[in-house]
Formats: sequence, C-alpha cells, structure tokens
Amino acid sequence: MSLFSSTIQKFFEDIIVYSEVVSLCNNKCVFCPIDVLNRSSFIKEDIQQRVIEFFKKTSNIKFKVFFHVLGEPLLYKGLEKYINDLSNLPNVKPWLATNGTLLTMER
Repeated sequence: MSLFSSTIQKFFEDIIVYSEVVSLCNNKCVFCPIDVLNRSSFIKEDIQQRVIEFFKKTSNIKFKVFFHVLGEPLLYKGLEKYINDLSNLPNVKPWLATNGTLLTMER
C-alpha cells in the first residue's frame, strides 16, 4: 500500500460531521447557492452544546468536524471557543474551510 492510499484510508476511518456555524458569507461567489437559502443566522448556543455533549457521549468513535457547509465560519464570533471545546475532546478533530478573507494574525 502506498503512502497516499494509506493516508486516504486513514482519512476515512473517522466519521465526518459538518457543523454549520453560520449561514452567511462575506463573498458573493457565482457558484454558491447561499443567496437562495431561507435562513441567515448563527448556530445557537444550545445546539452547539448538544453537539459537544454528543461527541463526549460517543468517545469510542472518532470524528472529523468540518466548520463549513454554506457560509463563512469566520463570521461566527464564537468560532474559536467552539473549536477549542471540540479540540479538547480526544475523539474529535476540527477542520475549517474558509475563503480566508477574514483571517488575521490573531485568528
């Protein structure tokens, strides 16, 4: 087995979860359907806590959590705390997809 195929296989050993933290974006990409969504808000604190509790209760399963579905996750002011809370769980690996326009040295 090559290094590439073993890396790909390892990638898919974890369950992939998409956590949409915001359904807003600071760009207007022509390919993105975000403008036709009938929602424009941030993840609710109680939902965020339920997600964290679920991962805690299923500690025997490994998860990759992607912060992006439709929207720019860096618009969510609580993103760093959410990522930190999940990073402290041994069975969770947070991943972030961003357009990068809101990245700063602090972030």
